[in-house]
Amino acid sequence: ILSTVVNGDLSFNPGQENFVLQPMDVVTITKKAGFTNPEVVSITGQVNNVGKYTLSSRVERVSDIVKRAGGLIGQAYGEGAFIKRSRFNIDTLRSDESKTSVEQAYIRKFKAQQLAAKAEVKTSLMEEDGLVDAQKQNKKNLKDTLDILYKELENDYYQIAIDINQIMDKPGSQQDLVLRDKDEIVIPKTDNRVKISGGVLRPTNIVYRDGLSIGECISAAGGISEYARRGRAYVIYANGKSKRTMHFGVFRINPTIKPGAEVVLPETDVKKEKTLNGILQFTTIIAQIGSALATLALLNR
Repeated sequence: ILSTVVNGDLSFNPGQENFVLQPMDVVTITKKAGFTNPEVVSITGQVNNVGKYTLSSRVERVSDIVKRAGGLIGQAYGEGAFIKRSRFNIDTLRSDESKTSVEQAYIRKFKAQQLAAKAEVKTSLMEEDGLVDAQKQNKKNLKDTLDILYKELENDYYQIAIDINQIMDKPGSQQDLVLRDKDEIVIPKTDNRVKISGGVLRPTNIVYRDGLSIGECISAAGGISEYARRGRAYVIYANGKSKRTMHFGVFRINPTIKPGAEVVLPETDVKKEKTLNGILQFTTIIAQIGSALATLALLNR
């Protein structure tokens, strides 16, 4: 193992040798210690200066970018903020063994198609030029498919719910997330609508007000449909968080409604009908309770 130092202009300093290479030599150029490619995040919505910002350190947080963006403006809805984070590192997929595994799966698929095309060409007794054209078309189709795949992966992200107001009140806290390359901070405008969807007669949007309940939302949407699962109702908040109805025996605690929320009643394929057997069973139970109460009253005289 022979070591030397090469300058940026490919010159060598005195005392550092420019080795003559031999067959089977391996030349390794190491990365500069501590060097990383610039990482860029973006911020959109209700801040003074939307746009892209280069991370100045490996531990830069949401509050740091909000400050660099000039802070929030008046219509910012802090509880509705969230971070869009990519599921895949496209640069990594394009440059390491992950790319190989992704491409090989599609190459296998196109090889099968190519073999089928060759068989078809031979069967139809086409000229050699026709076979070459078919192979070129297959290669082009493979490249186009891979490009589409990478584009889809690049646009695939998940949402991290945050509360900008709490983060800015306590910078550096656990809620103040450390950002990653290509993260996007989204701070929406205050939205006073509440959406009702799922197992209701007429899905709709209504205006939010303090104290609004799930029952009022359902009534505004025309009531419950025959396929609704009332006990499974849940609320999706503006930042992506969700909260379902909690049951404690006969008691039920519904989640709080907030601006920009969506009330969802899940649906089932089974139509809920009050059958005759169900009504008879209910009547029998009521009769038995009444009889027992009457018996107790007689015994207490």
